[in-house]
Amino acid sequence: MLKLLDKSTLKGGYKQTEAKKLFDAALASLRKSSESASAIIKFVENEPKVSVGVACIEMDGAFGSSCHAIGELTPVIVWNPKKKFQVNGWEITGYRKYNNSPIYGSKEIMTYPPELVLLHELGHAKQYIEAPDWFTKENAGGEPTKGTKTTKQIEADNLERHERPVAKELKLKVRQSYEDYLGFVD
Repeated sequence: MLKLLDKSTLKGGYKQTEAKKLFDAALASLRKSSESASAIIKFVENEPKVSVGVACIEMDGAFGSSCHAIGELTPVIVWNPKKKFQVNGWEITGYRKYNNSPIYGSKEIMTYPPELVLLHELGHAKQYIEAPDWFTKENAGGEPTKGTKTTKQIEADNLERHERPVAKELKLKVRQSYEDYLGFVD
């Protein structure tokens, strides 16, 4: 289940009416522009056992199984409807025959719209629904516990299965790796 949270009382929190308008518009735009995005949204919306909250707040985008900074103990997406993010975008020129991995050509700085920031975090929510153990804590030695994935593994999976297909459908160049992230911009 996907639900908009009221965080209007927090510093930087959007008024609920404005948050709803911006959130609904972002979901509608993603659904209209991308079949892949529509499928991800539908998956998260239709999950009966896990409720994922979305907080519209003036913070950089994030997903967490909880977010104590905004008072949430359950899965939450933090999304700023006015923040875009920049990446080194790569053109996919083909796919390798032996493993279907992409072949990258030219690169340029791309600015992804706030809707794609939201989609990226929805991809993490989908991952969490599919495999919550990926997001459990590390053990005392700093190593992931059994079933847990590293941040790098989680991000690589999210790029491959969620962000890249949507970026391609939006006619944007794609990140080759999570490290191609350059930062948020207004």
